[in-house]
Amino acid sequence: MTSTDRAAVTPLLADALRLSLARGGSVHGFTRYALRRFGRRVIPHLEHLYAQVAAGEVSVPRVSVSPPSPAPIDPQRRQEMIANTAYLKAERAGFSGDPQRYWDEAEAEVDRQLRHEHAPGAPSVGSD
Repeated sequence: MTSTDRAAVTPLLADALRLSLARGGSVHGFTRYALRRFGRRVIPHLEHLYAQVAAGEVSVPRVSVSPPSPAPIDPQRRQEMIANTAYLKAERAGFSGDPQRYWDEAEAEVDRQLRHEHAPGAPSVGSD
């Protein structure tokens, strides 16, 4: 990609992003749309645009770096995960030791796992 290509495409993408945000969209949604619409070839242009936004070179209102919030996990499912993990910890220890410690460790482990699963990641990129 040449600097001429970037110079031509970035203002168009910036305008499209502003329009998307004005209509209540998000940066994440815009990125997903651009990837679906244009495929992988748009990635360098998006990276350039977002670098310019981060540097303050391009003004885009309401830009948020936080991804959309994931749907919360069912509390009953979380409890089942903790119970299973605590049981396995106790089993590995020969069912000796403090059950509350196994539960506390399992709870921390499950919560870390759930945070990791819902951590922001790169958008999935399909074929062109």
